Amino acid sequence: MQAIQLDPPCSGWGTINKDPKVRERWTPERLGPLTALQRDLLAKAADLLAPGGRLVYSTCTTHEGENEEQALWALENLPLEQTPLARPQGFVFDDPGLGIEDVLRVADDSEGQGFFVAAFVKTGDAEVATAPKRDRSNSMRLDKLPGAESIAFDALPPGRAQEHNGRVYWTPKPCVELMNTGLKAQGTPIGRLAGRGPKTKFRPEAVAWGLLPVGPLPSAYVAETEELTRLLSGQGLPSEGRKHPSGLYWRGLRLGWLTPKGNRLLWQER
Repeated sequence: MQAIQLDPPCSGWGTINKDPKVRERWTPERLGPLTALQRDLLAKAADLLAPGGRLVYSTCTTHEGENEEQALWALENLPLEQTPLARPQGFVFDDPGLGIEDVLRVADDSEGQGFFVAAFVKTGDAEVATAPKRDRSNSMRLDKLPGAESIAFDALPPGRAQEHNGRVYWTPKPCVELMNTGLKAQGTPIGRLAGRGPKTKFRPEAVAWGLLPVGPLPSAYVAETEELTRLLSGQGLPSEGRKHPSGLYWRGLRLGWLTPKGNRLLWQER
């Protein structure tokens, strides 16, 4: 990005003319979470900014811990240099604190409200700007998980699988690229994860049936009519050593999934 306007959540001390109790609600002792969030957002903005790009940090508070301290922290910890700001006419300004200069601190007795503005430019050269973007998605190699061997991944649009709270989504490539800019995207749910660590398994959901290949894979279960009758009556089939869900076929039709339960295979509708 070439330009970012960052207006983070703040205490709102500058709005005291219209909210006389704002400083009673937001005492300095309660500002820890806010100032931590402001620094996280400053770091995120600096990360998204291209070298040579401009960042403007503004708040509607007059508290030094949310203003001058944050500007100094950014200069000391982020690849940013300060850009001087001229004082526009029509405002009443206070001198900034902590020895910092070239920022704007509008006083509470201005016609509007008190606020603070600081401007920065990101350091670095063009080579840094063209470096590969860091993958911010919670991506995973679904094809390496037990239980996913019956999925026809070549039938999916270009993209990747990602996990969120135990559910697996297939996220198309354009959405993945948006996620690398800091936006959030999930995609289409295709299953869930069961177990933890090396015992993690993939359990497909009904929506994934359409991802089964036209012909059965070696790992799929091709049922005879008698076996299908048993499944329809609620009975199971011998697992024959199968430890993961298998695609169920009958006469070339895709019917769903067989899931091992002990030494039996049970028909699962999702």
